[in-house]
Amino acid sequence: MRPCLATFLLCALSGFGIGCTGTTCNSEPCSAHVNLEFSSAIEREGVYNFEVVSGDTTWTCRASIPAVEDDPCDAGLFVERKEITTTDGNAVNGRAGESIVGLVISGQVESLSVSVDDGNASLADTEFSPDYEGVEINGEGCGECPIADHQVPLTPEP
Repeated sequence: MRPCLATFLLCALSGFGIGCTGTTCNSEPCSAHVNLEFSSAIEREGVYNFEVVSGDTTWTCRASIPAVEDDPCDAGLFVERKEITTTDGNAVNGRAGESIVGLVISGQVESLSVSVDDGNASLADTEFSPDYEGVEINGEGCGECPIADHQVPLTPEP
């Protein structure tokens, strides 16, 4: 069998595009968002209030340590907790831990104001314009999804 025909048949039958010219794309939907990573994890026991503002839109959320059922966040705002990985025999399990490590804002916004407090003192109060990068979440050449990462300084360190 000629090498060209063999490669064509391998590509057509495999469905994975390994070693083939052309692109195989995943179907993960693009969700533009901003990842807000705190300069240090919030670990001290207490209740924390989060407020994010962009233009006329305000998102709020409240979360506690130890982790109990958090108050629901406004649609589009998510609290990120440090993941704890455990193993049980051959199974690897991940679950949210106690520490709060950041926030995620859905959508693509021009500017953000982020405030964090513990009910007594402000831990963060910052404004910035997200710097989006096109991330090819479905594979190279399959379209870009705008995602921004930004570090939020916390003071005093929690």
